[in-house]
Amino acid sequence: MNEAMVDLHTHTACSHGRFTASRVLELAAGRGLAAVAITDHNTTAGLAEASQAGEQWGVEVVGGCEFSAEWHSLELHVLGLFLDHGASGFGEAMAEVAKRWRERLERMMERLHQQAGLRVTWDDLHYTGHLPVVTTLAEAIGRQTAMTARQVFDAYLEEERPAYVAPLVDLGWVARTVHDLGGLCIMAHPWAYDPATVVFTEADFLEMKAAGADGLECYHPGQDAAGLPERVRLTHGLGMLVSGGSDCHGAGPGQEPRLGSQQVPRAVLEELRAGLVGRS
Repeated sequence: MNEAMVDLHTHTACSHGRFTASRVLELAAGRGLAAVAITDHNTTAGLAEASQAGEQWGVEVVGGCEFSAEWHSLELHVLGLFLDHGASGFGEAMAEVAKRWRERLERMMERLHQQAGLRVTWDDLHYTGHLPVVTTLAEAIGRQTAMTARQVFDAYLEEERPAYVAPLVDLGWVARTVHDLGGLCIMAHPWAYDPATVVFTEADFLEMKAAGADGLECYHPGQDAAGLPERVRLTHGLGMLVSGGSDCHGAGPGQEPRLGSQQVPRAVLEELRAGLVGRS
């Protein structure tokens, strides 16, 4: 019998994904996945619906969130996995995450107006109903300028561009928040950044580990599949945990990664679970 697979990096309509949490779990069941982590950007708003749907479809739901964090002037994405809804202060912690995220977007909107004469309101960003992300801001500017979201990022929103504002929390803050909520802190897709500008070394990973990172996302569609064994070897050699997922945002233009596409063995989830026990 083939080993069951899991997907530990997925998004819902709560953070510019195209599927509801219920639909993600329905698809997961249809694809034979044993577990799915719901990791929306800077929000856990979809977890209650996901948990209920997981019970309905017989798929384990791992509570998660994908946080934006500043590290040496770079914007990193950091997964919190096994976030405990029952942890003391959970609601307050996630409210603080959302507050700082909105403040960052507000500063970017101010810079767009000051530096480029482009005015965006919160109504422009909330048209989808989910917590806005930077891509939502890029799309709003694109509707004004007939630019694609990618062109808006290149012109205004990437590092060193006129409207860029670094995340208002750093890696250490995110790691402490995740650990306080009973979870593990995983660096998302560290080998998927533009190699012309960002190439992480073993020393970088050790520094991230010292700041609180527990593991690295070795399975990801933006990373070379042939390099997976070496990434796993490196991660374990650094004393860190392996994770992985599809980063699925749903079907649509530019959304090629499909739920379950990375063939992450259930053993990866069990290793993470053992690492979580080791933290307690």
